[in-house]
This record gives sequence, C-alpha cells and structure tokens, in this order.
Amino acid sequence: MAKACHQQGLLVLTAGTYGNVLRFLPSLVMPEHLLAEGLDILESVFAAL
Repeated sequence: MAKACHQQGLLVLTAGTYGNVLRFLPSLVMPEHLLAEGLDILESVFAAL
C-alpha cells in the first residue's frame, strides 16, 4: 500500500507491530487542492486492492 502511494507521488508512513497501519501527516497549512490530490491518490490505491 505505501509503495503504491509512493509510486503515485504520495508519501505515507506505515506503523503498527505488523506494518498494517497507514499514516499520513498532512501539514496544517496545506492548500486545499493538494489535500484533495492526496486523497484522490489514496482513494485510487484503495480501489486497486
């Protein structure tokens, strides 16, 4: 999952004992269009599962 996000330009972190937690840490001052782009990437990665 994290690798697929990275390939599309979205950096996320994995966490948890088994690496089964996906974390993303957006900036508090992120422009709305960049947030929407990141969420679109995340949605497409989930849809591809």
